[in-house]
Amino acid sequence: MPPAPYRQYLPDLDLALERFTDRVPDDGAWYLSRAGDQIGRYRTRDEAMGAWRLVLEESGWKPPKKPVDAREAILRESRERWARNRGG
Repeated sequence: MPPAPYRQYLPDLDLALERFTDRVPDDGAWYLSRAGDQIGRYRTRDEAMGAWRLVLEESGWKPPKKPVDAREAILRESRERWARNRGG
C-alpha cells in the first residue's frame, strides 16, 4: 500500500508543505514551497516543520483572531468563579 499523501497549506502566505502529492517528486522527501516555488527539501517531517515555523516567524504572519462570543465568555467566567468559590 503506497504512503498517504500529505499537504499542509497556508493560503495567506501561499506556503505549502507536501509529501507524496502530485505536485512534488515521489521520493519520500518533504517539500516546502512558496508561491509554487520549492524553497526546501527535507528528509524528515521534523526538519520540514522546523523550516515551516521559520518561514512563519520570518514573515511576521499571525493567525487571524477569532471573534469572541461575549455571552460564552461571560458564562465561562461565571462557571470558573463558581468553581473557585465552591472549592474554598
